Amino acid sequence: MSHKMVKTIKEYSVMAFALALYVFSWTAFLIPNGITAGGVTGLSTILNFAFGWHISYTYLILNAVLLIAGTIIMGKGFGFKTIYCILVSTLYFELFPLIPWASNIDDKLVLHPFTLPANIGPPDTNTVGTFTRAAAISTPGTFL
Repeated sequence: MSHKMVKTIKEYSVMAFALALYVFSWTAFLIPNGITAGGVTGLSTILNFAFGWHISYTYLILNAVLLIAGTIIMGKGFGFKTIYCILVSTLYFELFPLIPWASNIDDKLVLHPFTLPANIGPPDTNTVGTFTRAAAISTPGTFL
């Protein structure tokens, strides 16, 4: 195998591993706890919460629209690696929820870092923290 081929395989392997970590964080922590963020994944999650649309399909469709727009604006040389990452992420978003250990994490010790900013300060003296904790506990899927 040539040096260039080994380098390419290594690059794509690293991308696949990084995407696995990315999708795992969404599948194991954010989505089950009603938390969302920005970008196409965040918008896909919001559409899932609002309409029940499947995240992997929404993710693929939204990225396809953006990929077409990017190709029109930037030309045909626009990102084979981008297409690879979209397809691998879509596959992971489809498969990871099927793995029980990856989608049923409810250990409070593991989830604590996600709630740390809301827990700063003594009880009942941190109004924002108290409100955030109450909202997060009582209305999962609500966006503050």
